[in-house]
Amino acid sequence: MKTKLILLFILTIFFAFSFSISAQEEESRDVLEVLFKGGLAIPDGGIKNWNDGVDAKTGWNFGVDIGYFYKENLVIGFKFLYQQMSINTDRLSDNSLQNSKHRLYSPNLYIKYIKISESRWEPYVSGHLGVENAKFTSEVTNSIQNRYRALSFGPAFSYGLSAGIFYWNSDYSGLFLEGTFHGASTNSVTASYSGNNYNFDTNLRTFDINIGIRFLFSTGE
Repeated sequence: MKTKLILLFILTIFFAFSFSISAQEEESRDVLEVLFKGGLAIPDGGIKNWNDGVDAKTGWNFGVDIGYFYKENLVIGFKFLYQQMSINTDRLSDNSLQNSKHRLYSPNLYIKYIKISESRWEPYVSGHLGVENAKFTSEVTNSIQNRYRALSFGPAFSYGLSAGIFYWNSDYSGLFLEGTFHGASTNSVTASYSGNNYNFDTNLRTFDINIGIRFLFSTGE
């Protein structure tokens, strides 16, 4: 998995370098977008009934996107997503986990298609591929009695699709509303604690609903 992280980093540097060169050869146009967003992280699938009762429930997320306009309506870039979900303790006798969390850290490359419009509203769709790093509260074996610890599981392949709409409120910025399906092939990843290995045992899925702000940077004449 370290190889995947290195490859992701190299691809990001390559895109940034090649796009900066091509931008110098063109007339004034949008070159970069920078987005900040946040909202709800809604768990789905196996993590809603996970690890003998340490079930994920709706939490929140925060993300940053930095993209280059390959064409007027096509953006390629890098995004980072952080998700934090609470733990549903309905199936547990240990109420001390009410303040514990499940966390996800996911760097990705993305591509976005924008439907150019003459109005202030512009819909778009995008897809992303990257690496998922899950830190989930898990029951671990102890010589005295089992306990719960936040375990960092190995990196996994992540992917997702988004759809949203952007509203221009100035020449170089605006607000947007976005829905995202985010998944990861975490079924076979493991974590270690006190010499024991623990399996994630399910593929991760979440649905995110975000609002955010988008800034655009253009070349000069």
